[in-house]
Amino acid sequence: MFGKLKLGEKTGKAFYKIFLSVDNDKSGSIDIHEFFTRFSVDVTRFSRRVFECVDTSGDGDLDFGEFFVGVYNYCSYDKKQIARFAFNLFDVDGSGEIERQEVQMLVKMMFGKGKTDDETDKILRILDKDKDGKLSLSEFLEIQTKIGTMLKPAVQMQHQMQSRIMGASWWDTQIKHRQQVLGPTADISSMYASILATRTHESSTKAARKAKASKEAGHGKGETLVATRVYSKHDRSSSVVTKLAKLTTVNIREEWGKAEKWFRIGTDRWLEGKYIRVTSGDGLWVGGSHYDASAKLAKKATNDNVKLKLSNSAMAKNSPASNGLKGKSKYAVNESHGHWKAMTDKKSGKTYWHNKDTGKTTWTNPHA
Repeated sequence: MFGKLKLGEKTGKAFYKIFLSVDNDKSGSIDIHEFFTRFSVDVTRFSRRVFECVDTSGDGDLDFGEFFVGVYNYCSYDKKQIARFAFNLFDVDGSGEIERQEVQMLVKMMFGKGKTDDETDKILRILDKDKDGKLSLSEFLEIQTKIGTMLKPAVQMQHQMQSRIMGASWWDTQIKHRQQVLGPTADISSMYASILATRTHESSTKAARKAKASKEAGHGKGETLVATRVYSKHDRSSSVVTKLAKLTTVNIREEWGKAEKWFRIGTDRWLEGKYIRVTSGDGLWVGGSHYDASAKLAKKATNDNVKLKLSNSAMAKNSPASNGLKGKSKYAVNESHGHWKAMTDKKSGKTYWHNKDTGKTTWTNPHA
């Protein structure tokens, strides 16, 4: 708002200093009692209504934004704008008219109970030109010239606040400044409420986008337990995209399957779940669930699941007897010796061998 009003940093600091002096309990906000006491404002129905208008959040307290906007808005009104403000307090439907009952409520708000009927009749008799029992905005705006005393409490409240906040002479210049910058009918409180609503909408939209992106991008991280293949689908028969070395950190973006779990780590990039240890995240990725089974998963992967289970047919095909080879490991058949790598099982400390090309694993030395 300081930018829209073309007020400098010095003015902002001055208002903030005043705000801190009013905030007696140092809560970061000002309640109605602190406000009225500090500025010696008479507690009337009208002054309470003004405070409610300033309190755009409706929580009964003013933060610094509400304080500045409310004070500047009210204290920089000229006489016609004060009349417009009073009219708008009762034109709740925005029709541009207030009826007799609402005029009566305005009288009560300004002067208390008293002879409200007589005062109401007097106002309508003087201002209601078309005699329809209602007052339009244009009719009501003549109240300052025709019934000057009617809005006296509103004007007095403004003077009280001006003298205790920045001084009357400063506000005289701001009344003219406001007209030049915003025009004669702009309401700063409405502008501020609109800005807050826009920011709230933008924040909600941003939060929704962030949530959507987080859901898609995933919250989890994992680490490969062994050198493993990356497939284009959650299926071993799909094409191999690339291979990852042991202890490679990956971002978990999606989870698939139950009996045989797979993790998506990118677009068309899937890893078998048994070869990944979850290191962070609560399972909030797509298809995941809130779980703390990373330790269980790691234990399972480092034991029997570390070994690639060969089907009976594959074992028979690769057995020494079927290939006529004696004294060599059954896994050595048709395998390049140089592609086998010795690994150490973390739990047992035993050595096993893994072929990075075929993905086969054996506890028996294939070079023997």
